[in-house]
Amino acid sequence: MAASDATIVINNAGIQAGPALLEGSLEGARRELEVNYLGAWAVSRAFAPVLAANGGGALVNMLSVASWRVNNRWPSYAASKAAEWSLTNALRVGLRQQGTLVVGVHVGPCRHRRHRECQRSESAGCGSGGADHGRDQPRRDRGIGR
Repeated sequence: MAASDATIVINNAGIQAGPALLEGSLEGARRELEVNYLGAWAVSRAFAPVLAANGGGALVNMLSVASWRVNNRWPSYAASKAAEWSLTNALRVGLRQQGTLVVGVHVGPCRHRRHRECQRSESAGCGSGGADHGRDQPRRDRGIGR
């Protein structure tokens, strides 16, 4: 393995490609599960023995607050992150004996196109619930910096 000296692994790959709750193809949802859940599992399996050989190290899974929020616009993304959260907890127990620290980081709203679309929508199906008080919106949308 090329990274045989790794002491920390950060599973940060993720996609949001699934359909709305009651419409659209499920192909995007399958891709989300493949990348967000199964991808993190595959990387974790590949690096667990490397981390053990290097004293335990740490495994960090980048999750999302969407894993515990109701969301009608991208429910498959939320489900894939909830599955990754469950996997993170299983890895924490499973890798404890080899001394590997397993951490799940539940990231909140970030500045990206999908979140801004959600904030501007009148739909109540978005996951942020306005908890970030508009920080994701461009400055011009808040009347600042004109």
